[in-house]
Amino acid sequence: MPGPRLQLLSSKEVPAVIREPFLLTGYRPLGLGFKDSILSGTVRLSNETFNVWTHLLPAVYFVWLGVQLAKRVHDGGEDFNFYLPLVLLELSIGMVLLTSSIAHCLNCMSARARHTCFFCDYGAIAIYSVISGLAHFHYCGLVASDKPTAWGTSLMESPLMNPPVFYVVLTILHAAIFWATSMTRHHWPKLRYSIRTLNYMVAFNFNMITFWSRTLFATSDVFVTTSYYIFKWQFMWNALAALANVTKLPERLFPGRFDVVGHSHQWMHIFLTCSLVNQVNGIEIDIRERYDELIASPRYPSLVVSSVLITVFSIWTLWNIRMLHRSLNMDGSLRSKKKST
Repeated sequence: MPGPRLQLLSSKEVPAVIREPFLLTGYRPLGLGFKDSILSGTVRLSNETFNVWTHLLPAVYFVWLGVQLAKRVHDGGEDFNFYLPLVLLELSIGMVLLTSSIAHCLNCMSARARHTCFFCDYGAIAIYSVISGLAHFHYCGLVASDKPTAWGTSLMESPLMNPPVFYVVLTILHAAIFWATSMTRHHWPKLRYSIRTLNYMVAFNFNMITFWSRTLFATSDVFVTTSYYIFKWQFMWNALAALANVTKLPERLFPGRFDVVGHSHQWMHIFLTCSLVNQVNGIEIDIRERYDELIASPRYPSLVVSSVLITVFSIWTLWNIRMLHRSLNMDGSLRSKKKST
């Protein structure tokens, strides 16, 4: 098992492409094989090890949640169409966490592989984000029992709340965010973390438009409902994750002290996992407390439409990841376009 005995390097001994701000040691050398990358990313303590495990363990939990929910709905003879967005949400959370773990594990194979790993990571986030938007749209919007204001009623009847329109806006937004995030790997180096964080905060807040609409336009006592309390915590965990990603604390204050355990990316993983737990719990509570109104809602999910939308978006994302991979040289730099003569 050569992987666990690999010599770790300092930031001065590795190329700039794998250097992280304020992390001075704990780097794996570029050019490892597949087996050594797996072993050194999961067994040997490096600055990536806890990045792997802080998402790998929750990934197993969320996949188990999705499988158990699908089994319960099937065995109970319940309407699978209605529960499909929630099942897909739980499975997609498992998928995005697993992809993140793999990306952090294999990113030392080469400079080109490093970029491709994170293109896959951004693609998985985009697919999850579309499914997340669908779940919030179908389960968490304003209903009659919220006693919406005139503004709320107008919002419920607006074109954006028409499922086909919402689906189009949702997919275009997350496709654009995927591309903008991917571009930060080779452009805007001083702003890349801020741009990525801003992109995902925009995605998060758009997906939570139903939460904001209930907060702003419901006249019932929505602020004391259990789901409101849970979603508030989801927002707070996301805000903490964004803060960790932008500020690079605590390693910014103590460079070299949190190289292996406790640096900001690990805290971001933990905060995001807490946010995802709150997201699933909040949606489950909304389903339980508002089932009769949701089942009769015009936003009732369609098995065919949801499946086609997610399949098409996933294929588009995978195709773009392939194109991004092919646009790179072996050293990770962008291939220059040949000038026509």
